[in-house]
Amino acid sequence: MFTRAQGSRLWDADGREFIDYHAAFAPHLLGHNHPEINAAVRRAMDEGWSLMGSGTTPWEANLAEMLCAAVPTLDLVQILNTGSEATANAIRLARAYTDCDDVVVTLGGYPRGGSSSLH
Repeated sequence: MFTRAQGSRLWDADGREFIDYHAAFAPHLLGHNHPEINAAVRRAMDEGWSLMGSGTTPWEANLAEMLCAAVPTLDLVQILNTGSEATANAIRLARAYTDCDDVVVTLGGYPRGGSSSLH
């Protein structure tokens, strides 16, 4: 059981230190508990921002503008919460653009197990 994390390191309940090679749940770029990210989250909480499905936020708009400025061929940006949302939206966009309803899915490929709306 991990009880804390900082940067690329995790510590378990017995105080043992581990390198987070998995880097799951978003610490990919800056690591766990990055001070500037934590400060930004605290500011958002203190200002009462609603970040969960409430529509576009000023931060999302700023990110979209920075992405479009950094990538010359990028005209539009859609900020989503999960890979599943991104995949579902990509399929919708592909269906609309191609006017084709069929989607090819590799049997036994990702996602594995369970039901999926992508079948």
